[in-house]
Amino acid sequence: ADAWQVVMANHQQFTLSELHLEVRFLRKCMGCVLHSILFNRYLRSTVPVRDTIDTDQLDFLYVRGSDPQVAVAVEQGIEELCTVIREAQTQATPQRKQIVVVRFMEKTVEKGMLGEKVKEVPFEEWRIPVECLPESSLRKSQEVVDQVRNQLRTALREILEHVKHTKHLPLSLRSVSFKVYTEKAGGTGIKGFFKVFFTGTDLA
Repeated sequence: ADAWQVVMANHQQFTLSELHLEVRFLRKCMGCVLHSILFNRYLRSTVPVRDTIDTDQLDFLYVRGSDPQVAVAVEQGIEELCTVIREAQTQATPQRKQIVVVRFMEKTVEKGMLGEKVKEVPFEEWRIPVECLPESSLRKSQEVVDQVRNQLRTALREILEHVKHTKHLPLSLRSVSFKVYTEKAGGTGIKGFFKVFFTGTDLA
């Protein structure tokens, strides 16, 4: 597997290029990337919605889904990231780099002697390394904006390339879930997650 695509023991993993974002761009840009992943990969029909980042001269158009439950999941994931960043800044050696994860799972039912057991089996994971930078007062504003825009273009291009891989997707879409959480760079602990379940086309 190459640097961008790793096949884990039980699921496919994609890692996007690291984002370097000043704090003023963090929420909007992470929203763009997370919505783009979920819109292009989430296994449920949704109406496309054009959205725009219009923060501090950054005018960037992208497409997201219309599902309000997904919007809540994205906001929860971004808030989780911001909380981890704030906590990291209080440490003796502040950690500016974090990893945001979007994991997709299939709910399966195993029948045994003691009855049925429901399991969530991961089939795909997206990893988004992000470094939160303080707002720069020394560099030209337009230079910073251009760099952010280029990073977003690269991220969306990588997402569109990765979603072409479909062989690992579950055959049955009757029960698929996802979670968005922040994993500290260099660690394996999950700080928290938000999960949405679907059974067929209805919310469970």
